[in-house]
Amino acid sequence: MRSTPKRYTRKQLLQHYAADSQPFTYIDGHAGRGIYDLGENLTEFQNYGLNLLERHHHRLSSGTPGAVASLLEANRRLNGPNETRWYLGSPSLATSWIREQDRMTALEASQEHQPALEAAFGRTLAADGAARRVDIRRENSYLYLSDLSVAGRGLILLDPPYEPYSQYLSWNLWAIDSLRSRCPDTCILMWYPCSGEADRQSLHLRVRDLGLQNAVFAELCETDFGKKKGALVSSGVLLVNPPTDMLDLEAKVQEILSCLQDAFHPVLSMETSYLKV
Repeated sequence: MRSTPKRYTRKQLLQHYAADSQPFTYIDGHAGRGIYDLGENLTEFQNYGLNLLERHHHRLSSGTPGAVASLLEANRRLNGPNETRWYLGSPSLATSWIREQDRMTALEASQEHQPALEAAFGRTLAADGAARRVDIRRENSYLYLSDLSVAGRGLILLDPPYEPYSQYLSWNLWAIDSLRSRCPDTCILMWYPCSGEADRQSLHLRVRDLGLQNAVFAELCETDFGKKKGALVSSGVLLVNPPTDMLDLEAKVQEILSCLQDAFHPVLSMETSYLKV
C-alpha cells in the first residue's frame, strides 16, 4: 500500500484517456507479479494500508472519491465477499481500461516474477480478445525505453523497487529526460518513496534542473519519518506532461490525497503536498 497515490492517480489518467475514442498506449515499466498474496511478509505494507482504507471507505459510504472506491471494489471482486488474500498490482488493474484500439506493454526484468505475471493477466483479462492488446515482456525497462517512440497519446509508469534508491532514481530521471523529446504526447508517472525530508528536497531540486515545462509532485508523507509504519505508506508521484485537456487534474489528485490522509488518521499523522515544478 506504500504506492497508494500512484495507484489512484494512474487510475484517473487511464480513465481520462479511455473517455474518448482516440487510442492510447500504456507502458508499465516494472510490472512485478501482477497479483500479490497478502499473506506473505513482503506485502505487509499493502495489507496494513488496505485495511485502513477499507474501514475509511465504509465510514464515508458514498463520500469516497470514485478512483479509490472503484479500485477497492476491484480488489473485493478478485477476493470474494469474505476474504482479503489477494492484492491487485498495477498492471492487473490497468487492463480494465485497455480497449480494442489501445495497446499495453508490461515490462518485468525478473525471470522469477514472469510466470506469476502471466498467470495474473490470465486471471484479469476478459475473454474478448483483450489478451491480444497486452504485450508481456521480460525486459529491462530502461533499455526498452532508451529508444522508445510513442505516436499519439501515452502513459508510462515508472515504479521500480528503489533498492538502491539513488541508482533507480538516477535511471528514472534519465528516462524522463530522454523520453520527452521522443514521446511529446506521452505522460510519465514516476512513483517514489518518501523516506526523509532531505531525500524529498534533493529530488525536487534534481527534477527542477531538468527544466520540465509541465510537471507536478503529489505526496502523502508521514510527518515523523522515524515511525516504521508511517514510512511504509509515505510516497509520492511525479507527474510529467499530464494531459492538457484534463482540467480537473489538480482537484482530483487533491481529493485522493485528502481521502488517504483521513484514512490513515489517527493511526498515522500524514501530510499532503501538491506542488507544481
